[in-house]
Amino acid sequence: MNQTINESIRVAGIYQHSNFKPVWFEWNHHQFKISKITLISDYKQGEMKCKIYSVMAEDNLYRLTFNLISHDWSLQSVWVDGI
Repeated sequence: MNQTINESIRVAGIYQHSNFKPVWFEWNHHQFKISKITLISDYKQGEMKCKIYSVMAEDNLYRLTFNLISHDWSLQSVWVDGI
């Protein structure tokens, strides 16, 4: 089941070959270790440019968005299997 979240988060990561790779994110005072990145995509909506990361953490799929203009991270949605 997909749940829309749209909340601000903190993200930490590393750069590999000039590309950012998120390692963990913090949401609701809980740190989620990213086990797999399933998608990285760029999109533009008007003047807003963003990078989307779909990641696996704790057996759920999360969609993280990085705003390339404001440099803010947000958790857009989470897919929880079995709800």
